[in-house]
Amino acid sequence: MKKIFILFSTILLIISLGGCSMFMNRKAIAEKALQEQYGEEFVAYHTWDHGGDSFRASMYPKDDESIKFNTHIFNDGRIIIDYYAEKIVGKEIIEIIKPYIDEIAEESAYFATVPIQDLGYTSKEEVSIEDFYTKAEKDESDWPYIYIAINIESVNHDITFEDEYEIILRVLSNVRLDTLDGIGLVLYYVRDGVFSEYTDIFSSEAFFDPQIYKTKKLQDLDKKIFIQFGNGDVNVSLNNYIEKRKEFTYE
Repeated sequence: MKKIFILFSTILLIISLGGCSMFMNRKAIAEKALQEQYGEEFVAYHTWDHGGDSFRASMYPKDDESIKFNTHIFNDGRIIIDYYAEKIVGKEIIEIIKPYIDEIAEESAYFATVPIQDLGYTSKEEVSIEDFYTKAEKDESDWPYIYIAINIESVNHDITFEDEYEIILRVLSNVRLDTLDGIGLVLYYVRDGVFSEYTDIFSSEAFFDPQIYKTKKLQDLDKKIFIQFGNGDVNVSLNNYIEKRKEFTYE
C-alpha cells in the first residue's frame, strides 16, 4: 500500500511540474497555432519539450513540404517565435541561385540560413526578399548563408575554374541579391557517393549546422570554399578560388 501511495504521489508531482505537458497533443496545438497565424494548413512532423510551459516543433506548410522550419510555442498555443518567413525567403534565394550553379554542375543541393526576425507576417504572400531585408535589423553576421553541395562527378568539364568563379560573381551581382550585403555562399565539392547524404540532410532538416554534422561524421565538409560579398567586395580572389578548387581531387 505504501508503494502504491509513493507511486501515485510521484505521478502527481511529475504532472504538476510539467503542467500536464505529457498529456498534450503538441502536434495539434502547433498546427492550429500556425494555421491561425498564417491562414493555411501546416504539418508538425516532430515536436519536443522545451521545459517549463513551452515546446518546440519542426513543421512545413501542407502544400509545400520543401519549406521545413522550427517554431517555439507556449503549451496554450501562443507562438513565441517561428521561422516560416525566414524559410520562404531562403527558398526564394535558392531559386535565384540554382540556375547559375546549374551552369557549373548538373547535380547540386541547397540549404539556406536566413537571419531570425520577428516581423509580424500573417500570410506567406506578404513575404519577399525585398520586404524581409528592408524590415530586418541590419546585422552583417546574420545575413544569409547558402550552403551548396555540388556533386563533383557532375561538374561541367567544358568550363574552367575561371568560368566557375565568374558564374559565382554573377550570382552575387544578381539584381535581387546584390543588396544583401554580407551574403555568403558555402560551396561543398563532394564525391558522388557522399552527395546523397547532403541531399537527404538539406531536404529533411529544418536546421543545418556544419559543426554538428562534423561530429556526426558527415564526409567532405572540409571540401569547401566560402565566398562572401560585403561592402562591394568579395572575400575570395580568382587565384584563391583556383587554388582551392585544385585541392578537391578524389582518388
